[in-house]
Amino acid sequence: DLTAEGVHIAFSGGGIDGALVGQRLVSDSRAGDFLLTSPPGAVTIRNVRAATDIELGSSNVLPGDAKLSIEQLSIVDAERGNSPVLDAANIKIASKVGLEPHTTLLNLHATYDAESLLLYGTRIADANVGVSLDKIDVAALDTYSRLLERISVGADSAAEVGKALAHTLAAGPSLTIDPLRFRLDGEPFTAHLEIAANPAAFAATDSVDLDSWLALLPALRSTVNVDVSKKLAREI
Repeated sequence: DLTAEGVHIAFSGGGIDGALVGQRLVSDSRAGDFLLTSPPGAVTIRNVRAATDIELGSSNVLPGDAKLSIEQLSIVDAERGNSPVLDAANIKIASKVGLEPHTTLLNLHATYDAESLLLYGTRIADANVGVSLDKIDVAALDTYSRLLERISVGADSAAEVGKALAHTLAAGPSLTIDPLRFRLDGEPFTAHLEIAANPAAFAATDSVDLDSWLALLPALRSTVNVDVSKKLAREI
């Protein structure tokens, strides 16, 4: 329980158990109540649990499973009133990352759940989002990320970025969001999204022109389905 220069922190404590054997990290951590008050706002976090069973490697990829749950997350901004600008209950996040055998292709599946979410006066309930990224070429993606960083500091790497992007898309990566489901002010919304690259379209392509993104569209397959109540559709 600390107070300094108008900032108050109250923390009930926590703990972590685990083992690191070779490159495998298994852990289970927990924290109780945490309150940070710094006028004009305050942040409250209650009962956090996290667990991992992952493989530590030399790259940015961490294959394995990870879970996170938060009983309550609340943010109050007194300049906007006494009610929280963000108030979330029973948040759960779970992810599974795997590398395909004998390849550098990455598959990542994650789920995001929240029993209740109040954001600037809009209440969302029973939210459930599933995200899948499949056939991501790890080496090409690492190269692509490094080249983008060079461009951000003024380096002329557009041609190299185009080649790295073409290599990434040639693996046939896909993004799926299924389900995207929630209730907004009591009205249901459900959606499904899938975007996938056609490997054959990039097999003979040496580079992607970053100034002509529309040229990529014929090489991508996309599907979107939305099921929404009439009342919510009218409000949207």
